[in-house]
Amino acid sequence: MTIPLIIAIDGGSGTGKSSSAKLLAARLHCLHVNTGAHYRAVALTLDQMKISWRHVKIMAKALKDIKLGVIIEEGRAKITVNDIAYTNEELKAERVNNIVSQYSAMPPVRKALLEYQRSQVLVALNHGFRGVVMEGRDIGTNIFPETPFKYFIVVDSLAKAKRRAAEGIADDMDKRDLIDSTKGQLKEALDAIEVDNTHRTLEETVDFLYENITTRLAKLS
Repeated sequence: MTIPLIIAIDGGSGTGKSSSAKLLAARLHCLHVNTGAHYRAVALTLDQMKISWRHVKIMAKALKDIKLGVIIEEGRAKITVNDIAYTNEELKAERVNNIVSQYSAMPPVRKALLEYQRSQVLVALNHGFRGVVMEGRDIGTNIFPETPFKYFIVVDSLAKAKRRAAEGIADDMDKRDLIDSTKGQLKEALDAIEVDNTHRTLEETVDFLYENITTRLAKLS
């Protein structure tokens, strides 16, 4: 059986982890999985169902009936909820920015997505990929704590703001990061390699990650 390559890339908003993960996945011939989109899709669905994040029991019951699927587009795994694939604009709308941290902190949401996120490795292998490059906030601490390839991306606040502005996104990043770090979703694994992205270009970050991974893989072979 093929042993999948599992790369965990964690970090807060505006650190450049998504762009880095996407390019790294392509270089490693891995499936790119953005778990932030998973939480946004579920939050948007529950909000549309008029189920508040405060109503935990009702939320838990609703999540049992929600169907999670996946479609592969250009090397990226895209979540579907009840056969609906939300657009990037829908997932990053201001309404979703304002509610995603509250929903993602709820145990029923995290439980529902845990198995789904871990299953993306099998999805990757079934589609001919070498493994996954999975990005988020707790990949190295909760989703795949056993992988030796853990990276935590950091960047200073000014660089964060510039990156988000360039993406056309206006939201309170630091507030969301504080909520997530307080509730334990945003946490650096003890054995993660911290990557300071403040003064690196995107290409330099991807080169560093790729070289680190391939060098360590060579030593394991």
